[in-house]
Amino acid sequence: MRSYRKASINFDKKRHIFYAAHIDSWIYRYYAYKFNESYNQYLESKHLNEVAVAYRNNLKQNNIDFANKAFSFMRNLQQEDEELYVIIGDFTDFFDNLDHEYLKNNLKIVLDKKRLDPDEFAVFKNVTRASYVELVDIIKWHKLKDNKKSRRLINKKTFNRGRILNINCLGKNKVEIHSDKGDKGVAQGTPISAVLSNIYMIKFDESLSILANSNGGFYQRYSDDFIFIFPSSFCSIEEILSKLKACVVAVHGLTFKDEKKQIFKVSSDKIENITNKYSKESNLDNHKSCLINYLGFSFDGHNVSVRGKTLSRYFSKMAISAHAISRQNRAIDTIDSKHKKIIPLYKVFNRFTYKGTKWYRRKYKNSKHKKHIQLIENKNGNFHDYINNAQKVFSQDENISFVTKKSANYLRKFLNKKYKKLNCRMKLNN
Repeated sequence: MRSYRKASINFDKKRHIFYAAHIDSWIYRYYAYKFNESYNQYLESKHLNEVAVAYRNNLKQNNIDFANKAFSFMRNLQQEDEELYVIIGDFTDFFDNLDHEYLKNNLKIVLDKKRLDPDEFAVFKNVTRASYVELVDIIKWHKLKDNKKSRRLINKKTFNRGRILNINCLGKNKVEIHSDKGDKGVAQGTPISAVLSNIYMIKFDESLSILANSNGGFYQRYSDDFIFIFPSSFCSIEEILSKLKACVVAVHGLTFKDEKKQIFKVSSDKIENITNKYSKESNLDNHKSCLINYLGFSFDGHNVSVRGKTLSRYFSKMAISAHAISRQNRAIDTIDSKHKKIIPLYKVFNRFTYKGTKWYRRKYKNSKHKKHIQLIENKNGNFHDYINNAQKVFSQDENISFVTKKSANYLRKFLNKKYKKLNCRMKLNN
């Protein structure tokens, strides 16, 4: 069984996320579907259907399947006693650096048009030169304090009859309206942002796919993350890195995130991290970073496991939820303890344990647990379902699902620990 050490999680990674107004959102959805259909046809004509895999509506697969394809390619080369290189890259501020003119030209290529139709151009201009209101200004306008409680409040459907701002408020300049007037950047978070980002990368994907195929390799891109694999018998790593850099430079506004770029040398029995040898700005410890991390999974040269950062985030959220519940005295001391005690607890157990899984609902829907099943809010399952799906996709030899088998016990331990600490503090204060 693999052991895991406690690691700190960097929560400082910030993205500017935009939410489209209700009517705009539906317009974006329509054109996102329209552009995506043309994009899918373009990829099929260029034999790139399985290269760009994020935000696709025709592949019927998810990141588990995509990671499995990459790791399977490595394993096949290992079985042939081939030495191989793996390059994992990420782009700096991807959505913020998308060049508008370059994007428009690529959109015309995908739509097979010399000129965008007036409606298409209007949507394009609206996305690339968006006007927006800051969340902080909305909170201030409602005379609320800028904290997590206020942010949760204004996101409720019942808040202000479902409208956080009305047209009169905007028309009378009661809230400051910002606008993007630059020639770079696409608002991240709108229904159409994803397909536009894929369209932006069509030439890069084609170049990398040709480079991979000509060297007996494998290339795949998921949004701004990509993986490139090739056997050392075809080409040197120096030559591939040089060509890769040329492909990046050819795309306007695209730059590597040096701290995220990783290079591995893989043989049949080990993985060697050689990033520092080819990247001066990398601060990785080669001896401690010999896991190939891709799309939430790690490969050590023999086995696939859930990425440590994913598990750390899962158990951290569990501990935070347990702490929040332990501070709710109403969950401990209540008049009708038989029913009210479970109100804050069942949500946490549904979120973090097997009790929120699809399997649990199917098995106990007609049993004594029927009332509990009716309380499950997330019909798509939870992290357990995700892990179970991963176990099915990857080889049965992989022990992926063990990480969640004792999650209910972990949650009970967290709760007991938090309750004891709270009781001790209450006694000291008294």
